[in-house]
Amino acid sequence: MSLDYTDTDPADYPEDWPYWIRDENGNRVRASAGDSDFLIDFTHPVVQDILVQKAVAVAKCGLYDGIYLGGWQEGSSIPDNNGVYYRSVEAEWSARISIVRRIREVVGDDFLIIVKTNQRPAPLSAPYVNGMFMEAILDEQDTGYTHAGLREIESTLLWSEQNFREPQINALEGRGISLEPPDSSRNQQTMRVITTLSLTHSDGYVCYDIGVRGIIHEHAYEVWPGHEREHIDGKSHLHNHQHYWYPFWDAPLGRPVGKKAQLYHDSQGHGVEGLFMREFTKGWAVYNRSGKEQKIRLPEQASGAASGIIGVNHTLSDLDGEIYLK
Repeated sequence: MSLDYTDTDPADYPEDWPYWIRDENGNRVRASAGDSDFLIDFTHPVVQDILVQKAVAVAKCGLYDGIYLGGWQEGSSIPDNNGVYYRSVEAEWSARISIVRRIREVVGDDFLIIVKTNQRPAPLSAPYVNGMFMEAILDEQDTGYTHAGLREIESTLLWSEQNFREPQINALEGRGISLEPPDSSRNQQTMRVITTLSLTHSDGYVCYDIGVRGIIHEHAYEVWPGHEREHIDGKSHLHNHQHYWYPFWDAPLGRPVGKKAQLYHDSQGHGVEGLFMREFTKGWAVYNRSGKEQKIRLPEQASGAASGIIGVNHTLSDLDGEIYLK
């Protein structure tokens, strides 16, 4: 269950509640443009008491295995929609650690706590948290991932696999190219990159978002199936976190056998920088950000889930990934 700790519905508390965040005119501050929720001061001890009580209620109700806490940052502050900072960086990260530590103390070890860290590690929270949700933002003006950007994603994902408490739930979300259909060649390739990055670097989960946050489209164009559109102030907005099921994900790969983040080794036994391969019970996942097309020789004949090519020798483009089934 998602537990909102930075903002809440205006009906949850009276208008004169002292823990709303207010602007210089004394008005409550909306969580974001067009949002009906308002910011609350989660750094205040009274608000933290309430948040802990809510987590306890979730744990006791018997309907959920845990909670999800969004906007989780350590060592940085998140501005409101107008770029205004209402609290110090130190006050925010200190409050977050206090909240998650107190929640863990009262809910016990079997309750799951997931935080949205995006592409940053969360070392101060790690003793209390089971995993993270990472929105991997596109690097090049919402058109793709760079080699450097992918290395950062790999690093944070590996850190999460090594540091969060068991049982772990680390989830990677790739960002799609929203101005193209979800099954365009570029979207399918980017989806394969994110999927095979996850498969080779974690035992976690992956999804691919074909929406985009915060973009207001002044001119109308076709909305691909799965998008929702609303009109505010005469402008067309696309909702974020729309998803499409790719046949690539139907590949019966089985369970992981090989270690995480292992380089593919060529015929001379040398590891190829930026080319990763991991064995599963029913095949292999291969992820290529080496900077060039790569020739791959598998231990036995296998079929490419995306390419459909059957054989021992395969070719994989740069910034692409493939699942090979035995």
